[in-house]
Amino acid sequence: MKKSILSLIFCLSTFLAFSQESVKYTIVKDDPSVSPWLSVNLDIFGMEVTMPKEDFGTNFGIGIWGHVESPKLPVGIQYVFYRSYFDVGRLEKSEDFPNTTELQLGALYFFSDKTKAKTFAVGLSNKVIATERYKQGNKSYEKTTSETKSVDIPGHLRTQYGLRGGLMFRSSGFPLGEGLGKDPATGDPFEFASYGSTSIYAGILVRYTANLIIKTDNYGLVPSATKASNWFLDAIIAPVNSFRHPSDADINQLVKDNRATSPIGFRFGYQTYAIEQRAVSGQKFGLAVRGELGVRPYLGFYGAATLGITLVKMTK
Repeated sequence: MKKSILSLIFCLSTFLAFSQESVKYTIVKDDPSVSPWLSVNLDIFGMEVTMPKEDFGTNFGIGIWGHVESPKLPVGIQYVFYRSYFDVGRLEKSEDFPNTTELQLGALYFFSDKTKAKTFAVGLSNKVIATERYKQGNKSYEKTTSETKSVDIPGHLRTQYGLRGGLMFRSSGFPLGEGLGKDPATGDPFEFASYGSTSIYAGILVRYTANLIIKTDNYGLVPSATKASNWFLDAIIAPVNSFRHPSDADINQLVKDNRATSPIGFRFGYQTYAIEQRAVSGQKFGLAVRGELGVRPYLGFYGAATLGITLVKMTK
């Protein structure tokens, strides 16, 4: 209890000390109308988990995603390509377990576009200032205290509302579990199948764009408040679904008759990416992150997240 109180006092003291620190800055740019007509983002590390979690419901992969939009019209095309380089099913079940591949291609239309004044907490630095090791019983723990410095800067935030829709093509492994019979050629039980689907998705999207760049006396050029973020909610319908065992046995109807599955799903997702050119922001690339939660047709509940960089941000 005493340690907790001392830690709290230390954190408050650090915060108050910084809040009184004077940071001299100039605004280099505050223009959220900047929107790349071409955005290309690379997923360096991606992970998908399908629930209920079977022993082969997880995969890791790489991908590429972004958009092509009209500089003068509120329309555009969005794309996503994801390919797994490791599926747990290949380790647990068989080398025949297929990799996961997904391709999305859709259109986007913005029907509302507004810009309002907003105060941004612009991050200046984040560093570890103390590490404490302690024991509770037979277990050892490590507690790290970090110091984050930021400054409030007046700027502008652009908010766009849009409609989107498109096609999604996916192939992956599909868990069959027990009780679906045996392969007539080998007598082995059907443990998994190759699953292929063509889906239609449609929904709404909200994009927030901030492009506030400052130059400070102690921290130099700070572009931490320049990025765009997409939040979307989609309904998914998969009219085309096929299931095939590695032995080439056609188990399409067998799966549909014996699994509590549905061709209808939904998802809630997030994307964030860099927007400003290197000549202005000082950053050649930039952080790119995306994630989804929802229900895939026939596969069930899932979660996906990726971490990467923005490769291309063409604004002219």
